[in-house]
Amino acid sequence: MDQNSNKCWKMTKLVLAGMLILVNISMIVLFFVKIGEILEAFSIFLDAIFADPVIGMLILCGSYVGGITLMIPTSLILFAIGIECHKLLGTAAGYFVALALSVVCTVLGCTLAFLLSRYLLKQAILSQIKPNWYRTRAILLALEHNGIKLVILFRLAPIFPFSLLNYALGASSVRLVDYIIGSIGLIPKLALYIYISVSISSINDAVADDKSNSTQLIILLSIGAFFSILAAVYMTIIARRELNKILEDSRLVFGETQEPSLSEV
Repeated sequence: MDQNSNKCWKMTKLVLAGMLILVNISMIVLFFVKIGEILEAFSIFLDAIFADPVIGMLILCGSYVGGITLMIPTSLILFAIGIECHKLLGTAAGYFVALALSVVCTVLGCTLAFLLSRYLLKQAILSQIKPNWYRTRAILLALEHNGIKLVILFRLAPIFPFSLLNYALGASSVRLVDYIIGSIGLIPKLALYIYISVSISSINDAVADDKSNSTQLIILLSIGAFFSILAAVYMTIIARRELNKILEDSRLVFGETQEPSLSEV
């Protein structure tokens, strides 16, 4: 009877995971096929909810947190947060408020995904891992001894997909507090997203108002975006090198003779 229950539970979890993946793929395909209609509808939606700016921002932030937790693409919502903060508060204040909101909401969404993975989906996730023992063992051992540093590097160097990483770390041995603190590694990427969204909003305003300095503004913002992207790429390269060094050190220190059981992590 217990075996039947376990099989049923495993099948249920596999079906749910499959449905979640299918929903994500469908949304991505739909977005690219209907991008014009989606952006127009999204603009109308934003105008409607921002009749009351506080409620509008709460809806956006709540949707963003939920999207991260459920592995639904959230880039469009993040851009909307930056654009709306710029409209409400101006360029400088809008940028910093949008960045603060995005950091808080991102960490909250990541933490919810982490807790969901650790307390509900841990065994299901670990049972599906087909490890390359050299790299998997090194990562598991490194997380035990360099939790915060490794989480920061994972965030800076996009070796793993963002949404999957939240669940993978939840199934690992990394402590919750290390995971939360390590999420500061997301700040550079979020800062870049918000900068681009605020820049787009500034350019739109300049063009709409037919300002004489709109060309100069576009050039300045484009240069800023270029160097921001360049800095992000550089940080990613440095983080990847440091991450590989830590994983190699873990392999050399702890050896490879006894391969850990993932179900025990």
